[in-house]
Amino acid sequence: MRDSGHIAVLEGQRLIGWRTLQIVTGAPFLPGLAELRLLFPDLRVSGGRIAVPLASGSAEEALALCVAERVPVLASWIDYRG
Repeated sequence: MRDSGHIAVLEGQRLIGWRTLQIVTGAPFLPGLAELRLLFPDLRVSGGRIAVPLASGSAEEALALCVAERVPVLASWIDYRG
């Protein structure tokens, strides 16, 4: 993994634990957000963007929940925090 221009070698499980799904939404009001918080208590919301810590979950599962709860998703990507 690259960290500030340097290469770092880390255990796979550690990287998996750092995964965060970044979601850009299409609306300032997010319907279904309370339901998403029940399933992902550590999620963070800031200015039309949702950060969902995945740990061992999957991005596809989180995005499917967004669809089910009618949260409009314009873009998404996996980020690593650590």
